[in-house]
Amino acid sequence: MKMLINNENIADQMIVARDLLKAEIAERQLSNQYQNALIKNFSSHPLLSNFLSKNVGSLDIQWVGLKQRESVAIHEHAVDTMMVACKGNCRLTGEIESIFSEGDAIIVPKYVKHGLTQDNDELFWGLAFRFHS
Repeated sequence: MKMLINNENIADQMIVARDLLKAEIAERQLSNQYQNALIKNFSSHPLLSNFLSKNVGSLDIQWVGLKQRESVAIHEHAVDTMMVACKGNCRLTGEIESIFSEGDAIIVPKYVKHGLTQDNDELFWGLAFRFHS
């Protein structure tokens, strides 16, 4: 569904491009859980952070980007996670072994060990949603 807005000022206040989110190399922040993965946390942008805290409560949303031979090391979270493959495909590793393709969604229960590996030439972009109670 495409959203049409006649007032450009309103549209500018509602749309946050992925490029506007702060990019982090997650291995510095997350004790080497991630290897070479580009992480863009939605809460790094004031508009999204404010919206999420007011409307969703305790939910973390991150873009995960992988280029050829990059990976997210096998790890686990103390919360349930849902991941959506938005562009390209990669390989799920850990307790869940599968090809993760564009358009796929997966639920990863808390404490299930999982990771991602990019074995092909294409760029992979996915979204990770972590649900805190």
